Formats: sequence, structure tokens, C-alpha cells
Amino acid sequence: MTKSFSDYDTAYEYADDYGKVPQYSKKIEELDKQLRDLDHQIYTEVRLINQKWIGYNVLKESMYEAENKDWNGEADDECRKVTGDCYEIWHSIHSENAEFMKKAAITHARQLVKAEDLRTQTQSERDKTWEKKWQEMKKGREVWEKNKEENSEKEAA
Repeated sequence: MTKSFSDYDTAYEYADDYGKVPQYSKKIEELDKQLRDLDHQIYTEVRLINQKWIGYNVLKESMYEAENKDWNGEADDECRKVTGDCYEIWHSIHSENAEFMKKAAITHARQLVKAEDLRTQTQSERDKTWEKKWQEMKKGREVWEKNKEENSEKEAA
């Protein structure tokens, strides 16, 4: 703080520039940005989990429907040809794709948990920094009031 008391109009202006308050303010801004980024990452991971899980369910459901379906009114395997591939190959491909989607959803779920943990830690750090800033500002307002009282006593004498 390089300004004198006379450069400030109010206790709040003085408190905003007192001690480590500017450093705490910068840190809070950085943590707020980090929290916004983490919120976006969490939203993205949840969306990706939902997409992958829906894809997994659709593939599994289509496999089960194909197994139980009568093809051209007949139930034999010869009629279960899809686009030139036999039913077993088609079933295998869909099963592998469904498992890939399931693994991708699980991977995104792990990323989500990590992001939520990091967000919780960042929020806690932000709250602690805010408390330190508030205490420092409180000290600044007390110094301001003390200085004003001393100045008014000097003027009265």
C-alpha cells in the first residue's frame, strides 16, 4: 500500500487495498476461473456419459430384439441374414460396439469423479481464501477507524 489515508474516501476503499487483500482478490479470481472450467468439464463428462450409455443401451436392445424376431415370418437362422453378413457376425459386431460404448462411459465416469473431487478441493481453497481476505479487510477497516479517531482528536485539540 503506497497511498496515504487521505487518498481514500471510505473505509471500504482503504480495506480493499489493505495488506494482502489485493493478492487474495487475484487468487479468488483465479480460483473462480478454475471453478468455471471445472463446471464445464463436469457438464461435458456427464453429457458424454449419457451419450455413451444411451448408445450402449440402444445396441444391446437392438441385439436382443434381433434375437427374438421372426425374420420374414420364419424363425430359422438362414433367414437371419443382415446386409449379406450372417446373424452371428452382426450380433458379435453389435456386442463389441456395445462393450466399447460401455467402457467409454466408464472412462468418462472416472474423469467425472476426478473433476468433481478437484472442484471440491478448489471450492474449499476458494472459501478459505475468501475468509482470509475478509479478515484482512476487517483489519483494514479497523485501522481506518482508528486513524479517523486519531485525526478527529488532533483536530479537536
